[in-house]
Amino acid sequence: MAFAVRIVQGELGRVALFELDSSLGVHAHSQWHILIKCDGADSAYSIRNRTWPLTEKRAVLVNSWEPHKYVHPAGAPPSTILALYIEPEWLSRLDHNVEGLARAGMFACPGVEITPVIRQAVNSLVDGLTWSEEVEEAVLEHLTLDLVEAVLRNWVDARPDDISLPKQFASDFRIRKAISYIAEHTNETLNVNSLARHSGISRPHLFTLFRRYTNLSPGLYANMLRMNSAVSRVSAGSDTMCVIAGDLGFSAQSHFTRFFQKQWGIPPSEYRRVVQCMDTDRP
Repeated sequence: MAFAVRIVQGELGRVALFELDSSLGVHAHSQWHILIKCDGADSAYSIRNRTWPLTEKRAVLVNSWEPHKYVHPAGAPPSTILALYIEPEWLSRLDHNVEGLARAGMFACPGVEITPVIRQAVNSLVDGLTWSEEVEEAVLEHLTLDLVEAVLRNWVDARPDDISLPKQFASDFRIRKAISYIAEHTNETLNVNSLARHSGISRPHLFTLFRRYTNLSPGLYANMLRMNSAVSRVSAGSDTMCVIAGDLGFSAQSHFTRFFQKQWGIPPSEYRRVVQCMDTDRP
């Protein structure tokens, strides 16, 4: 069973420390994703039809909205993973140079070597997450930025020259219409026929163009927007899971729980138990 050691979220995005012992479903995030093994079994991530190892010596980088899947070896002991979900705007505000490194390369190669500098930054961040019940926002930002900077600089220095960059997100106006439609109907089960009619293209052509310009299927994109809403509601801690499930269009709370657990490895009640939300209001 998966176990969440700590989750802290705020303007930077999200920093999470998980223990995972089974594979997760295909998903994507709006943030840049950095994954580093801290302890336990080696595992991997499936990205672009390749398996990228997650070990003591190799980290995994995932672009915004890029489909990926955690793969845990059958029967292997749990793996403790530090997962960063980094908001590009936060990086840009704190360090234009670091943000520029990510935009310049956009993680053309998902694998990166873990250097001693990166490992030291990982250990410092994990210590900061586990040292006390509450993590100070300034401390978390400082430790996270140190780690992101170390990872990105090492990746830029080592990236292969023969790997092409991912496509930019949604440049076709019909797909932009489709994306807007999905965003307006986040709390409903996606009706692909209605989506195709709204976008002015056939259903088969919709799937072809959507994948071409986003690397996602319409259904996966809709699920990710739905999950963003779910995480926000669960983190707020005011409504019951039954109310949240109904508001997000699930016919039963159990369906919502399975949906959430497929993406995060833990049920929404466990997420709420461990999450710390930073105060994002700034003077």
